Amino acid sequence: TAHYYWADTADESQVLKVAKQIEEDHGHCDVLVNNSGIGVKPAYLLRDMPLSAWERMIDVHHNILPLTAKPKPDAASMMAKAVPLDNGLYVFAHAEMVIHSAAHLFADGELDGGLRNLWDIHCLLDEFSADDFWSELQLRATHHGLWPAVHLAARLAHLVYGTEIPCGWRTKHWQDRFYLKRFTARDAWGRGTRPLLRLLFYVRSHWLRMPPLMLARHLWKKWRMG
Repeated sequence: TAHYYWADTADESQVLKVAKQIEEDHGHCDVLVNNSGIGVKPAYLLRDMPLSAWERMIDVHHNILPLTAKPKPDAASMMAKAVPLDNGLYVFAHAEMVIHSAAHLFADGELDGGLRNLWDIHCLLDEFSADDFWSELQLRATHHGLWPAVHLAARLAHLVYGTEIPCGWRTKHWQDRFYLKRFTARDAWGRGTRPLLRLLFYVRSHWLRMPPLMLARHLWKKWRMG
């Protein structure tokens, strides 16, 4: 059962009051949805939000990628392989953690914050590395339709951070240098550089998320809105 609580999050006293009330009502809290500044259209109070609006909000993360994207990760399979913790919660299995991270970096976004996210993938690969891990990772990535994204993530982590990956994974691809240039498309002050390259990756991110007709309508709307 879901419960909602109202508070002005700019008022510390109200936040503390709500936190205390939640603890009194439920004790330990497993999931708390903070909907401050929620911006669905049309606007609903959270308690009045129809199921379709809820699904629109959570589909992207629970399904790893937008439903309109070409790869269709098997989210149910990821959940089925989740590993229980001592406190009763679950985490993704090792291979699924890497796949999840690679999907968001290379099969969805436009690579803002790319080096930081690639470092996360490096750390995961470094921590989980074992003889049987790599074959499981490739098998699971292929199952989810995300092997290209995972292979790309591993190659670039190897090139940038020296991540140890299997020799058979260290193939050279012509597009890798463009990803490396996009990762470093900032000056010493963090301002964006290489505007044409950034634009191309921006278009790529939308192409990955939408089929051609939907993308054309989206770009037409954006152009009309200025």
